[in-house]
Amino acid sequence: MTYGTFIVSLTIGMSLIAISGVVIEHKIKSRN
Repeated sequence: MTYGTFIVSLTIGMSLIAISGVVIEHKIKSRN
């Protein structure tokens, strides 16, 4: 795995974590 591929996969991973965090937060807010 090259350095560029590592950065791309890291960026995608961070984006997925951020998106899932927002989705979970939205579900909790809509429940209340």
